[in-house]
Amino acid sequence: LAVFVVGAICFTAGAALTHWSGARPSMATLSATAQPKRGDAPLLWVFVVLLLAGLPVFIEEVRQFTSAALFSPAFFIQVRQGMLDQAARVNQAPFVDNLVVLSSIFALVGYALTDGARRQGVVTWGLIGLALVYNLLTAAKAGAVSLVVALFAIHVLLRGRLPVRLLLASFGAILILFGVVAVSRLGSSGESLTFAQSAQVAWHGFIGYFSASPVGVSIDLEHPSLVPPISGPCRFFERTANYFGDYFDVPDLAAQFVDMGPGMSYNTYTAYFSYYPAYGIGGVIGFMFGLGSACTWVYRRALSLTLVWVLVYGTLLHGILMTIFNENFRLSLNFTLKLIAVPLLVIGLRRLRWRYREGC
Repeated sequence: LAVFVVGAICFTAGAALTHWSGARPSMATLSATAQPKRGDAPLLWVFVVLLLAGLPVFIEEVRQFTSAALFSPAFFIQVRQGMLDQAARVNQAPFVDNLVVLSSIFALVGYALTDGARRQGVVTWGLIGLALVYNLLTAAKAGAVSLVVALFAIHVLLRGRLPVRLLLASFGAILILFGVVAVSRLGSSGESLTFAQSAQVAWHGFIGYFSASPVGVSIDLEHPSLVPPISGPCRFFERTANYFGDYFDVPDLAAQFVDMGPGMSYNTYTAYFSYYPAYGIGGVIGFMFGLGSACTWVYRRALSLTLVWVLVYGTLLHGILMTIFNENFRLSLNFTLKLIAVPLLVIGLRRLRWRYREGC
């Protein structure tokens, strides 16, 4: 518990120091922000066409793990196990898996470009729907949940307020997405559940992830050899290097399950657990302080509603909320770098279009 408290305090201290050390963006800066462009619509439709064209290819990739009907209970359990086994065998994910990443990026970029779906709502919600389908096809909860959280963060930044109804709707969507996967996996055993029982399973599983994390870390600190560390500070760079050869032995991202009580077995670990085994409490203090500072630095730039910073902030908010589960800042570096590349492409195309019109 002390590791959790110290880590949270240091993250907050880094955020507060960064917040107080700089001037807030002026309203003049905010009002001068570029608004969504009407000419962005063709690009969003290109995103939709790319995702629709790639969907059969990705489904074919998923079919190597199961012959069960899509989104059936057996589908969720078999695909998830198949993807975990594949990740454990090889350091490089199949190229087609980038379609899942791109689907989420296209949805976030589309939502930001259309000012929270005020303009071009059909294409925006089409992108979001396709992204949810792609993520659910992986039989995992994390991708779909992170998409909802990032969309919520973008909406709040664009509108400049925190609507309570949207907050409740987003939380409800997360519970539903979490429950769909959790209940479907349980249903693969042939157990038939009523709606009330399914809701209870989803809720207990959701709360279990929160409560099990400190218990699991406590058990591991008492028995250090029980669960080998899986998420050191250099993991992203080691995996990147392994795309060019087998230079590093990078452990599977799914930590070993730990028994935490009668009938309770979880493998969730926190951001703090990523640093404590290798660096001790000093590492938790230093890394969490730095992460708090970095997140606030990005947030302050996102207040100007610059497209790139708005999108990056959306992913960082998800990382902040996930600190109790795992270290989702460095583990998302691959996604974040790709997320930055797409809005830079949009900005580049806008400039080319502007120059073309001037030339005409």
